[in-house]
Amino acid sequence: MTDPLIAFGPLIERLENARAARATEASSWASLGRDRPDQLGDFRLHRPIGRGGMGVVFEATQISLGRTVALKILPRNVFSESTSRIRFANEAQTIAALHHTNIVPVYGVGFDEGYHYFVMQRLHGESVDQRLATSGVFTPKEAADLAMQAAKALAHAHDQGVLHRDIKPSNLIVSDDGQLWVTDFGVAKNLASAAVTRDGDAVGTFRYMAPEQILGETDVRTDVYSLGLTMYEMISGKPAIGDESMADMMAGKRSLSIAPISKAHPSVPHDLAAIIQTAVAADASERYPSASALAKDLQRYLNGQPVSVRPLSTFKKLKRWAYRYPAVAALSTALIVALMTVATTMTIASIRLAESNREQAIARQQAEQTSSLAVEALGEVFEQFQATGHETSTEISSGVTLDPAVASVLEGLLPYYDRVARHLDDRQSGATGALRRQAFASLKTVAAIQMQLGQYEDAIRTLERSRQDVSKLTLTAEELAIARAQLELDQASCLEMIGEIEASDLLRRTTIEHLDTAALRSSSAARYELARVHFMRGRTLLPGMGPDLFPPPFAISGPASRRGPHPRQHGPETFQPIESVKQSITIAKSLLVSADVHPDSLDGQMQFKVQRLLAAALLELSRRRPPESLPESNSVPQESLNEVIDLLWTLCEQQPDHIGVQFELATALSDIDVFGPFGENMPRSDEQSLDALHEQTISRLREAESIFLDLCLRHPNVPSYSNGLLHTQFKLARLVERPHARHPNFSDIDTDATIDDSIRYYARTGIAVPDRERLTQAVELYRSAAQVQSRLVQRYPDSWAYRVWQALFLEHLAETQMELGFFDGAAKTCSRIEKIWKRVGDHHHYEPEQVEEFALRNEDRLKWVKKYPSTLLVPASDL
Repeated sequence: MTDPLIAFGPLIERLENARAARATEASSWASLGRDRPDQLGDFRLHRPIGRGGMGVVFEATQISLGRTVALKILPRNVFSESTSRIRFANEAQTIAALHHTNIVPVYGVGFDEGYHYFVMQRLHGESVDQRLATSGVFTPKEAADLAMQAAKALAHAHDQGVLHRDIKPSNLIVSDDGQLWVTDFGVAKNLASAAVTRDGDAVGTFRYMAPEQILGETDVRTDVYSLGLTMYEMISGKPAIGDESMADMMAGKRSLSIAPISKAHPSVPHDLAAIIQTAVAADASERYPSASALAKDLQRYLNGQPVSVRPLSTFKKLKRWAYRYPAVAALSTALIVALMTVATTMTIASIRLAESNREQAIARQQAEQTSSLAVEALGEVFEQFQATGHETSTEISSGVTLDPAVASVLEGLLPYYDRVARHLDDRQSGATGALRRQAFASLKTVAAIQMQLGQYEDAIRTLERSRQDVSKLTLTAEELAIARAQLELDQASCLEMIGEIEASDLLRRTTIEHLDTAALRSSSAARYELARVHFMRGRTLLPGMGPDLFPPPFAISGPASRRGPHPRQHGPETFQPIESVKQSITIAKSLLVSADVHPDSLDGQMQFKVQRLLAAALLELSRRRPPESLPESNSVPQESLNEVIDLLWTLCEQQPDHIGVQFELATALSDIDVFGPFGENMPRSDEQSLDALHEQTISRLREAESIFLDLCLRHPNVPSYSNGLLHTQFKLARLVERPHARHPNFSDIDTDATIDDSIRYYARTGIAVPDRERLTQAVELYRSAAQVQSRLVQRYPDSWAYRVWQALFLEHLAETQMELGFFDGAAKTCSRIEKIWKRVGDHHHYEPEQVEEFALRNEDRLKWVKKYPSTLLVPASDL
């Protein structure tokens, strides 16, 4: 049998990464509660801009000094653990004692309204890992320069007796002017004290730990090693230690498998390659003795001078590769034991079942016990790392809803589940009910993993197999109906995600028939499943919330600033019966009413699920109003929307760490249709009411933006969060940019006017002057939305819908730039639109004349922006 440690090595590394990510999830904007403060002490909070090891970092204004700062805030519940209090105090005291141009300075600490926080300099830039994700690798000179700055900062910290212990790409910030800043000293250690962690504790991020750090042994060379790995990744674009290296380490092999960077990238200068290879030596005695020595060598390289190290000899390479740390297995003992159970118990069961016929009965009993243990062990890991809040049978968002680390963990579980399932299949003849239930549970989990990974075709096959096996289980009629319904609902969702809309709807109608029977009407669990099926049958996917969902036709028709009112449209391929949504609401409300009368009819968790479903259904119903009922704001009716938002805030307070509810709250807060004129149907005399509605809508969009930003910061690779953020920013820009009631003469503009006429109008009336701040803000929001959309285009190069959305966002950006008189910027934006539109070609579902109109409109803009100077303030005599 293969050594289980070798097989589990890569998975353990994934588990560590995912667990580290999960450890920070509790610190979120929404988790602070609905009554979270807008101000702490002298600081007015604006929006989350980053995450530290313990809390959320907000942009804030220090009122007394009028300066912008960064506030790192910890949720109240974090200090329920004494170690967290110690760590917070340690970080504040540690950084406050460090004064260096490359270490983020701390201005002070504070406590207000139950929140601990400290105040830091506000940086404008991005972390190294963000830069790698958005712009690609650094050049060797860029990497060397930034690493030199980091090394100097670490050298200063080391001179003050402080080890960082968690150097990695996300803890290095590159400001807009190219300066590097070292952040997050939350796990730093005073060399003269061990007050934070016990001797022998492994603290840091596993992938970037030095071998001795894994054993809890650290000195200044530990930070040198981590910085060396970071340099390697900056140049190569990939982590220096991959899955195969992890497997080698777990198996105690002679090699750490850190390939020399010159081997993978021959173009890297030899001196720089030698510097990196010395920094990442497995044996600490062969590394640079200090961060200062590393900084000096990097400076020599940048100056073109000889460095102190040279490429290693074959003998030294062999010696280095022979270095062993088999005790790394102690890092995640509990998880390793759980996973090893799968391998060892399968072998034990097979041996016992191979005994003589006289012992078969005993062997079968042992097989049940060991198989149950294996399924339970895997189940615990799956429950810990599945996509919290995105139950596959309640909601499948428009993309894969997993972080890469968590996806990697779940994908790594599949072969182990497959092994369990195959083992159980071999025992099916004459198997007991317990063994069948274990096999069924394994298949369900495999399907859930496949769905969360976006492997919908595979999930359909697995679910079909599960539907065949469920009848073999010993279940009551109610349990069997619910089990079948859950499988059918998941399968229907998978069919919908691959475009099989009719097959999906047929399966859901069949499920409704199975559940809507007299025998099941007294079952709360069955009624809840019925409500879910109705909701899933009636819900719609909004335009832009998936790689295949294009903007509605009216969104690209006519100039962006003058598109008229219209009913909300979702596309015929996704439009489903509204009666199903209404039925879902009726059932959910009846369940909650029954729970008030008979509290035992719904437990707390089930009541939470019913309330969450009710909120989703109410929001869906509000979106699906007929055209004649369009309210003045062109958005969801206010009373209905308020009910949804209040309910979701209540659920957030009940479970502040529930990612799914946070996402749904942000979605509800941002639910406004901005393609039609704001307040078009309100009386022009009622300017005060229009202003109030305008401000309320912007306030809600700001709230949604904050939640989406926080979700994106924690899960930067989840498409549904990025989609939510960019569309919210686009909506904000639309409302901020359009004058409407704020400029009474806006209605004077002829809707058939040319771009030239519009430019002359704005210049003559001076509309851009008093509203310059507002329009500049709109430009930044449009630009931000376009940037997020651009990243989605890069990740989904085959999605033509995403490219059309990108062009649409840029069109709005160009028009706002023109309105401000930023004609040079508008010309560049129009050129980008032209390139995107040419690439789209015939990959769309619009009428040819609509596509041509969009292209001609952009050509018109490009023509006129080149005609005018780079300022809007044209003298009247020139008009």
